[in-house]
Amino acid sequence: AIFVGHKLLGFRGAAVASIAVILPSIGIIMLIAALFRNLDVENPHILKAFSCVRACVVAIFLGTAYRLAKNVFKGVFDYMIVTLFIILLLCGMSQVALILISLPIGWAYIIGKRMKKRKKA
Repeated sequence: AIFVGHKLLGFRGAAVASIAVILPSIGIIMLIAALFRNLDVENPHILKAFSCVRACVVAIFLGTAYRLAKNVFKGVFDYMIVTLFIILLLCGMSQVALILISLPIGWAYIIGKRMKKRKKA
């Protein structure tokens, strides 16, 4: 939604699209929180229901990740970078540090691809 909003109306379109995507979710979460304030968290039926919801969320997340990876990963370098990122994250490296390390690597990759295109032209 943000991408389409930006394509259509620039920054304003991206901002409106962001709000339009986020606002319904926040509203639903606030409604659920208000309704479940006095919820018995030890009730086995409620625990089973939330367990099912958790499984559905994981399935949706994995399906989205698969479709994204299928469209984004174009070569071996992409897989190597993501694998390294996951390994460092699992080893306890800070997310902020990973992002800061990723910036120059991404810039170098993009500059390298642009230079390669210019040589071909």
